[in-house]
Amino acid sequence: MSDVTDPIIYYHLLRSALALFQQPPAALSATHYQQALTHAQRSYALESKVIASAEAAAISIPTATLDAAMAEVQCRYPDTAAFDADLKANRLDRGVLRTALQRERLFDAVLQQVSATSEPISDAAIAHFYAQAHRRFTPPERRAVRQILITINPDYPENRREHAAQRIQQLHDRLAVAVSEFATVASQHSECPSALNGGALGVVTRGTLYPALDSALFALTAGAMSGVVESEMGFHLLLCERILPAHPIPLQQAAAQIRHHLEQQQRRQLQQRYLATL
Repeated sequence: MSDVTDPIIYYHLLRSALALFQQPPAALSATHYQQALTHAQRSYALESKVIASAEAAAISIPTATLDAAMAEVQCRYPDTAAFDADLKANRLDRGVLRTALQRERLFDAVLQQVSATSEPISDAAIAHFYAQAHRRFTPPERRAVRQILITINPDYPENRREHAAQRIQQLHDRLAVAVSEFATVASQHSECPSALNGGALGVVTRGTLYPALDSALFALTAGAMSGVVESEMGFHLLLCERILPAHPIPLQQAAAQIRHHLEQQQRRQLQQRYLATL
């Protein structure tokens, strides 16, 4: 970037490289460097327009705020020498960094000021959003489940496939007439760590378990046990202890979350419209 006249661009380059690729500019490939540079040039140009605006002219960033911002950055380093060395490696120095931080905070302050003109969110708007996005406020059905697992492992005779299948089938036949003993049998025979808790896997939603287990579990009624189910781990028996149906969150309970979402959305729209005028 031999044509760069404002060293602040290097701060934007560093910020863009870290945001896009989680690496400093010097560690990027040529392609990624160019992408980060393009991103930095755009953010620098936009920031420059905002801080040159009439709105920015009426805002002052306190010295104490900049002192705190500089201290927050420096505290990430073990000592001042490491701090200065990293600045130099990224073609910055303390003066440039302080100016970049001042510009950054001024930019943010202008956008906050612009978005402060947003209208209060009405109860009608909240109710409309709730009705349109009702599914978002309906937690899915959940099931409390216990399992017994017999693994398949050819290195151990009792866990070779045919023996493992026989063992799990014997446990199934035993529990088919005494399902109330499931937790006890799981504690004694399951090869899953959950055996320490009677085979309890907790409360799960669809998609949490292996597909075969998921299908079997959500086909059960409360208190019922599955047949033998095979997964990548081995052979399983599942007990659906109870079903927690999907229950919509009431509008009154969801209102605060909806209001915050709509306020943020309105602020972003105001900021975007403002930026489009520059």
